[in-house]
Amino acid sequence: RARFVFVTRHPLANAISHSKVLRDSTLPELVAHWIAVATYMRVNENYLAHVLSIKFEDFCAAPADGLAAVWAFLGVDADASLAAAATVSIRRDPNALHKAAYCGPVTAGHAGAVREHAVISDTFGAKIEAEHNYTIGTWCEVDGY
Repeated sequence: RARFVFVTRHPLANAISHSKVLRDSTLPELVAHWIAVATYMRVNENYLAHVLSIKFEDFCAAPADGLAAVWAFLGVDADASLAAAATVSIRRDPNALHKAAYCGPVTAGHAGAVREHAVISDTFGAKIEAEHNYTIGTWCEVDGY
């Protein structure tokens, strides 16, 4: 039987990461795309027999446990030492660099950054927070997601 592993990442961190490659896209456009993909994933989970949904941030915070959970879901026999060895170089906070780059100008009060954050928060924040459990409006103020 097919098994599906869905991984989500904070929409702002995801948008910032993608903006390095998709240079013609704005952060609000990339966040809108994230919502479309995450919503499609969430809706389709109901039609699939075997689904494991993981937040990238949770996986990175405890990667050996996360990998062991994925392996168990897939029916792979592996011990904890193998999972620990396979995940030794994973950064525990995968969003730290993107968050610092994004939030630095926002918290410093740079007008363009503040305006863009307000647009993203006002346009998408409630939906993302309610349906996907990621913080948008206060992301620069909280530790975590």
